[in-house]
Amino acid sequence: MQLTNFITIDPAKIAGGAAIQATEADAFRQNGLLFHNIMQSLLTCPFLPNGVDGDVTDPAAHRFVQANILTVANVDVTATPKVPIVWFAREKIIIRRTVSATGMGAANGETGDFGGSGGGSSAAAGNACLLPLSNAAMDGLDGGASGAAGNPLTREWAMRALSYLSLCKGGASGGGASGGAGGGVIILCAPEIELAGPGKLEANGANAPGGSDAGGGGGGLIVLIAQRTTGLNNGVNVVANGGLKDGGGGNGGNGLVLPLEIK
Repeated sequence: MQLTNFITIDPAKIAGGAAIQATEADAFRQNGLLFHNIMQSLLTCPFLPNGVDGDVTDPAAHRFVQANILTVANVDVTATPKVPIVWFAREKIIIRRTVSATGMGAANGETGDFGGSGGGSSAAAGNACLLPLSNAAMDGLDGGASGAAGNPLTREWAMRALSYLSLCKGGASGGGASGGAGGGVIILCAPEIELAGPGKLEANGANAPGGSDAGGGGGGLIVLIAQRTTGLNNGVNVVANGGLKDGGGGNGGNGLVLPLEIK
């Protein structure tokens, strides 16, 4: 198999039992075709956690769900705090209600990872975004300074979330004792993803509460891996905005909607 943007990986660093460091994870990230095939294999993998044979309607917000056709039809789904929603379907994912990870990222006072950084309060900086496990800083995702907005998540950093599917929590929290929580993470993978009727995907940062003089939470991350998407309107029914400030604080940095097309 020919890999694009190929980077070699030291075998000793990924031997059995060895921890995968950020540098090795970055090598996997840049080998785009490898990730393409990993995603394809996951669609047919019988051992994926919470795997289901057949169709699934209105799944709970498990960390992982796998099905033939997955439909959110009758009830809204809300993510668990700091736990990503990761859904795979062999044929199609259909969203007819709201799937929400708004405010389900980093809690007040916590750093985030794959999302926008927190807006500052009137007196303190917002929280930054760090890579999971290594806690290495993400360039450009420092928390907003006192009274300033947080920084937005970039595509370059968002792509690395695929190396941390079970660990990523989303945007960072805003500064201040009552700073808004960050937005969470939603990852959907299927040959076709469809939003119909009032269907919506949202991973916004939480607003700072009134009277708190605090910063808004950073927006989270929505990844859509599909051959075809229908009914999606980025910024309207698929949103990952930063939370709003209160008083002299700053808004949270915007998260990101990341569509990845499988050929």
